[in-house]
Amino acid sequence: MNLLDLITAYAPTIGVIATAFFGYKASSNESTGKLRFEELKSNLITIKSEVDKVKEIGHQNNQEVKEVNDKLELHDESHLVVLYNRLKKDIGLAVSRGYTTSEEFNFISRMYTNYQALGGNGYISKLYEDFTHLSIKEEHYD
Repeated sequence: MNLLDLITAYAPTIGVIATAFFGYKASSNESTGKLRFEELKSNLITIKSEVDKVKEIGHQNNQEVKEVNDKLELHDESHLVVLYNRLKKDIGLAVSRGYTTSEEFNFISRMYTNYQALGGNGYISKLYEDFTHLSIKEEHYD
């Protein structure tokens, strides 16, 4: 028998074996691929769940920050009203008296600076301008 006869005789058998082998490998790779796909899918579901939790925490934090900012705004407005009334009263007394003291001047100046920082202006600014022109006298306590 020569080589060509051997190939002709065994070719169908080799073909069947090769087809079976490659079919098995493809099937094995396919099931491995399916397992890997399911694992990745499971990981993605877990990641999505964690991202949803983080988003919810972020939403809650934003809500809490908004509530704190709203309260701060109310506090600022309240301080502004208190400073307005206190400045109006204290400046009015000093202007009526016709002078101020260095202690009173420093105190009213600090209040006025804070009043302006909170957004106050207008009427109190005019009163404060008049107040700054008062003479400063030291009070003597006996």
